[in-house]
Amino acid sequence: MLNIPKQTDKASRQSWRQLFEQYAGADLLLPSAAYEAELYTNCHMAENMGYLCLQGMAEGSFALRIREGQQLLVLSADVDTRVRRGGCTFLMAPGQAMILSAGDKFDLQLNGAGRRYLVSFTDEVLKNGLFELNIMPDLLLRELGPRAVEPNQRPGLSLYIEELISRSSGEAGTRIAACYNTIILLLIVETFYKPSIQERSNGLGGQYEAIIKRYISDNLAGDLSLEELASCAGISKRQVYNLFNNLFGMTPGEYIRRARLMAVHREISNCMTRENITDIALKYGFSNPGRFSQQYKAYVGELPSQTLKKRLRGGRLHHH
Repeated sequence: MLNIPKQTDKASRQSWRQLFEQYAGADLLLPSAAYEAELYTNCHMAENMGYLCLQGMAEGSFALRIREGQQLLVLSADVDTRVRRGGCTFLMAPGQAMILSAGDKFDLQLNGAGRRYLVSFTDEVLKNGLFELNIMPDLLLRELGPRAVEPNQRPGLSLYIEELISRSSGEAGTRIAACYNTIILLLIVETFYKPSIQERSNGLGGQYEAIIKRYISDNLAGDLSLEELASCAGISKRQVYNLFNNLFGMTPGEYIRRARLMAVHREISNCMTRENITDIALKYGFSNPGRFSQQYKAYVGELPSQTLKKRLRGGRLHHH
């Protein structure tokens, strides 16, 4: 835990700037309100997500701007916290949090003793996290403002964050922290985001979507044609095309390609898989290794070989 001197001190201001840049994905804008406080921080990086805990007596505010490609969760653990953005002030009671997006300028206003958590993650981290949920469509942020993240009778988000930070040392601790990190990301997705397909769905989608998606899922390693999709749902090819355009904003062929890339990603990541990358790719119809690698990186955010290295590194830790 770091004891940061008063912000009116020049060296302290630089320390705060570095902390916010590294762990909150935000730039500290000057001037910020002077601090008369004993404010402590605890910070950690896990799987490209930054965690910054502000704890102690604080009176004042930080003026911040979220960096490009970053998103930031502001969580008020056990004390009221105010976020002023675009002329509006949002009051977060204990157990509430809100999401701020790239480019947002805001004042983080602290008043009283307690704990606040800042959790930063990139758009790529969010996208990769969707693989854990088997969700392909893009997500939309729900309405701006605080939402409850500390449900009654269930472990709250702040508990998982505290556990992650406290278990972040050593090989075993690193593995445990990675598990908590996944849980935290999925809770953020569940609480603050919704599939963009809900904004474009219609009556036709609600009737036939599940049938066609199940057929695709069951036949990913086989030949999938527009004719087959139409036949399985009992609708015309034009209706299938319109269905995918309305629900997912893409053609059936693009949806199938992404579903196959997701399947390849899962198999490469699975520690029980013994097939090599080329064989897995061929199984799902990717016969050109160079083009497959490009498509995989564009969708997953890393090369297939990098996914494999992560799995092998995890396996070595497991058997250490």
